[in-house]
Amino acid sequence: MGEVLNFRSNSFLIISFILFVALFFLGSTADELINKNQFFDPRILVMFLLAEPHFALTIPLMYGYRSVFIEHRFIFSYVPIMIVVFGALLFFFANQFFLLIFLIANIYHVNRQSVGMSILQGTNLFSIKTLYENSLHFFAGILIFSVFIIPEYKMILAAILLVVTMILNVTYYYKNLNKLPDIKSMYILLQGFLIFLPVAFFDDIILAFAVGISIHYMQYISIGSNVLSNGFGYKIMIVMLFCVLYSLLSSSSLVGFITNDKNSFIIFIPTILQLLHFYFDAFLWRKKGSVEIVKNTLEKSF
Repeated sequence: MGEVLNFRSNSFLIISFILFVALFFLGSTADELINKNQFFDPRILVMFLLAEPHFALTIPLMYGYRSVFIEHRFIFSYVPIMIVVFGALLFFFANQFFLLIFLIANIYHVNRQSVGMSILQGTNLFSIKTLYENSLHFFAGILIFSVFIIPEYKMILAAILLVVTMILNVTYYYKNLNKLPDIKSMYILLQGFLIFLPVAFFDDIILAFAVGISIHYMQYISIGSNVLSNGFGYKIMIVMLFCVLYSLLSSSSLVGFITNDKNSFIIFIPTILQLLHFYFDAFLWRKKGSVEIVKNTLEKSF
């Protein structure tokens, strides 16, 4: 899997864009049918093939880093336990607040990965990483906020935000490197904004996330497989089998095949694992200021 999904190649960028466009048009059809209460839901397909396998990869990654649970107990053991405990209290007794925290953590996590991927895919983009990250947070936050406040203007607002933020990033790129980004670098920059752009087009925000964040899922599966195969030497076929089984169980739980009770413990388990995925990922991809095993593993992987 690590060799097939080479995230630095032009083919990976093309495949990710084709997937995004395909899901966008598929999602447009689904959005209409969902509004008409007819069954056609690509969200389940995206969840099973991309979303849940991407979440599943955290488990073999954490197994590879299992020594840090003892060496760095506060970050890797005590805080996650607190997340599970407080997450359970909020999930069962203040579910709306839990969902708000989950949404914010999800956006932050996705945007941070977009910054990291922009650097891995085009090293020249390192010089604008701070502006790029802040503009992604701003774009996603304002766009999602507009869905609830001024939904009738969300498409116009998205267009304005996209143009302004891209101009800012390109200008800063030129200022730092004294040249304009090439086509590849422009698309790498655009990827982060494409992830949340469907929010402006679809009425169903979950469908919009499924379409846009497909780029994020592909990126994560690619870089995760690199670490597992090159960093830890895992057999990728075994990892893939684990991801399929995990995805089958978690997808079945989340879409209601097992229970329709949204506050069920069966729903809580995959949801809290997703929240832990957001947390652990803040420490698993940093070479600077990170623990020794993480730095060494990343150096072997990339």
